[in-house]
Amino acid sequence: NTAGAIALARVCAAQKIGLICFSSDLVFDGKNREKPYLESDETAPLNAYGASKAAMEQGVFGEFPGALIVRTSAFWSPHDEWNFVTQSLDALARGETVCCADDVHITPTYVPELTKNCLDLALDGESGMWHLACRGAVSWHEFARESAQFLGVSTERLNAVSHRELGSHRVPFFVRWEASRACCFRIGMIAWKITAPKSAAKSNFRQFQPFKKIFRL
Repeated sequence: NTAGAIALARVCAAQKIGLICFSSDLVFDGKNREKPYLESDETAPLNAYGASKAAMEQGVFGEFPGALIVRTSAFWSPHDEWNFVTQSLDALARGETVCCADDVHITPTYVPELTKNCLDLALDGESGMWHLACRGAVSWHEFARESAQFLGVSTERLNAVSHRELGSHRVPFFVRWEASRACCFRIGMIAWKITAPKSAAKSNFRQFQPFKKIFRL
């Protein structure tokens, strides 16, 4: 998370090659915070992962001030079988019990749309720190429930629990970015529920390999 990105930044700076690095909302601990974080806010990592990302940010800008670093939140994609959505739905489809925190709220960020926005920034020659995430917020439990209901997977064995029961941390208030430079986009599970017939959206998801596994296609 740190050394590789810094080494790459050094090479890109020397060769005058554009660079995009990805960081995380976990560079903030969310303590005593009632409003969204801005790009200019001082970091205070929530955990070891967040600390590695904060060190990466500092090191990359030290080597290459013209780099573009994007902080994002809870990203997911139907192309990936290891993210929260595919793992949760696969477990539910197998009849397993799935426990998700109902007191931790996140912004599920759709990777294809995140990628598109990052490429737009790169083509425009942007640099510096940017916060990119979808709009809105849900708990992990709500995210799993809405995903399952949307795709016709039973939620009978989906349980809502406290984050303490799972041994996890509360995440910072990363939702609904309000920085003037922030680029929020609305797409993904909730948007598709509004803009596309359920059957069409379900068919769109089922074409991807991770969902073929879930639906036993």
